[in-house]
Amino acid sequence: MEKIHGNTLESVMKNMSDQTLLQIGIETGHYIKQLRQIKLPQMNKIGSFSTKQMFLGGTIEDGPTLGPFSTVKEYIIEHLQWSIQRIQTDEQLLQSTDGHLVVSLQKIIDHAKTDVNLSSVEMQLHLTHTDLNSSNILVNENTGQILAILDWESCAMTFINNDLEFYSRWFENDQEEKQFFSQKYTQYYTF
Repeated sequence: MEKIHGNTLESVMKNMSDQTLLQIGIETGHYIKQLRQIKLPQMNKIGSFSTKQMFLGGTIEDGPTLGPFSTVKEYIIEHLQWSIQRIQTDEQLLQSTDGHLVVSLQKIIDHAKTDVNLSSVEMQLHLTHTDLNSSNILVNENTGQILAILDWESCAMTFINNDLEFYSRWFENDQEEKQFFSQKYTQYYTF
């Protein structure tokens, strides 16, 4: 296996022009669009799944179950239950909310379990990377060409469009740059 030589976008983006970052964003958008066109078995399942031929997604050691889920309702309830468990095992977080957050989340779960409208929610599912931050994009520092997209272990079938707003994670600490990029990006590329 040949090693790809490049740098993570995170490590070089401060030295790149806005135009180069926009080019990388548009190219990333094209890759996302290609991902969405891939048809897989169990396309109707949310999250991770495995078949004899493949394993999609992964597990998060300290996170919620990644699936597969047959319904949006199952997905929401599982993630809310995990959130409660996480809060209850984090003493500082539990104290900072005085337990009110756990009570509120449990009420939402109870409502979700009986909500007939939530049972019938259908959403179009797409294959997504789910962690498309700037540390997972390998680029040529001089040309801005994307050389590789890394860390595919958490890819999944999901209705959450988190890969669409990948650039928001590129500029987490710079709201002005984030807004500039968002405006420019949407002029060039829409899904």
